[in-house]
Amino acid sequence: MNLRRCSLALALTVGLSPAARAAPPSARELAASAERAVDSGEWTAHAARLDAFWAGDRPEAWSRMVMRDPGRTALAHATLIARAGGPGLTRLTEVDEGREFLRWLLDRTDALEDFLEALPAEHDAGRALDLWRTLWARDPDGRDRFHRLSIAVALVYTRPRSVLPELGGGAIDPAARYRWYREAADARALRYDPRQLTVPDLVWVVDAPVPESELDWALRNVRTNPSAWHLVGGQVPFDERGSRGQATRAPDATLASLRRFGGSRADQARFAVTAAKANGIPAMLIRGTGADGPRAWYGYRATAASWNFRGGQYQDDRYPAGTATDPQSGGDLRESDLARLDDPQRRGEGWRTATRWTWLARRLRDLDRPDHAMAALSAARAAADRHPEVWDLRMAWLEADGADTEAWADLLGSLRAAFRRHPDMVARAETRRTAALGRADGQEVRDDLVAIRRQATRGDEPPVQPALDQLAREVERRRAEGDTAGIRRLYQDHLRTLGGQVPAFRALATDYYAFARREGFAPEAAREIDRTFARNYPRSGSEPQAVRARLDLLRMIAGFYRDAGETARAETMERQIERMEGRF
Repeated sequence: MNLRRCSLALALTVGLSPAARAAPPSARELAASAERAVDSGEWTAHAARLDAFWAGDRPEAWSRMVMRDPGRTALAHATLIARAGGPGLTRLTEVDEGREFLRWLLDRTDALEDFLEALPAEHDAGRALDLWRTLWARDPDGRDRFHRLSIAVALVYTRPRSVLPELGGGAIDPAARYRWYREAADARALRYDPRQLTVPDLVWVVDAPVPESELDWALRNVRTNPSAWHLVGGQVPFDERGSRGQATRAPDATLASLRRFGGSRADQARFAVTAAKANGIPAMLIRGTGADGPRAWYGYRATAASWNFRGGQYQDDRYPAGTATDPQSGGDLRESDLARLDDPQRRGEGWRTATRWTWLARRLRDLDRPDHAMAALSAARAAADRHPEVWDLRMAWLEADGADTEAWADLLGSLRAAFRRHPDMVARAETRRTAALGRADGQEVRDDLVAIRRQATRGDEPPVQPALDQLAREVERRRAEGDTAGIRRLYQDHLRTLGGQVPAFRALATDYYAFARREGFAPEAAREIDRTFARNYPRSGSEPQAVRARLDLLRMIAGFYRDAGETARAETMERQIERMEGRF
């Protein structure tokens, strides 16, 4: 983190003004104030004392305070109070154990920052703290050494989680899950020491929906090095019947049975992911649809500094961006979100520094000091310009302030520069801009298509859903303007760019044909769609799923031809489908 750079950003934005109105408390005074809050519930008074750190217009002093104690600790305390609320923290102190926990936490800034940085905006901070307190109380010897592990368990299991039904069901006990990993770490049995992983990594370790008996088996029987984990799925023999939706040979869904009797591609991915988590390796199951239909693969931390998101993929398939389940919320995460786990910025000191600046920006905004809040946000961007919270916060303020087109254009220009390889981030920002301004700009769609084409040229996975969302908005805008030719060009461009991905091709072809039918050029559209299909799917692949996927697309195109009155072409294609079905 470059302190001079952040100080300059602040000074240029705010400018220096008279001396501070109040001297910030010393470390001793801060500790005494925190102690009073724990004992008497004076959290509002404690928050007011903390604000003395930011009372003056002194950006050069803020840079030092954000990085050093007691300012760093004061900022963490203020953020905790804002997230958990005074009443929530007071409820935690209703038992002696809770008061002891809070005293410990408020005295350990590193642990508190780890918790606050990983805490999602929608999470119930009070419940997460209460669960962390329980784990903390049961492990006096490990509460300092394994605080990140306990935070990860608390954040994942704030929302009750269950074992998979096929493995017996039943609720997972967070304390038992923490104890299992704690003991495995002490025995040095894990591939990655949980003390060396971040909380955002550890949530992908502790969330396996299996009983501890499955973790035991995997830890004993699957001992591959992380760098070669992409091969682990192959330890489960492929059973083609499972891919056809029929029962496999395995008598149950345990890992031991899968390895002995075989399973589907999804079983192979689940085996690799569960075994990785048992070995302390962050991992996730990824779902998507390739050229041969629905499929599951997996991502995992291959080294201390990088993820591999292609475990279990096959050479003949064309994989779009998939989705994984967020360990904390249970919602879907797009693979473009997951790819940002591998951002080098996350591993630098600048990331935590940027997080602190966003905390300060929020506090200054709450204190009705918008110019100072923007100064802090500028410093956050200077520390880590790909930190999502920096951009989310800025967009939220633009929405709240009713910003004009020029302000949104400035933000989108800066965001494009920061996220050159992540056009989905720009698409999401455009969604918010459109909602705020009630309009869309065709240039944004064209720019996103250029970025997507560049990704495809590099061999990266183009972001499908953001592009489709953007297209739908632009089609509506041009329809209101009566720009039929422009809409047709948009569909053609998107088919060329995304036509190699089955879900995108199906959605685009269906919408484009419906549009063409309304506008009176259905036969031409059917032929364009057919040519796109021929370019992108010249052969069926080697697996049954590939044949089924190709058959489904051919049936769709044959239906377009028949509907458009191209009966001869439809019958030719239907005979081709019959021959393929006979071989299948």
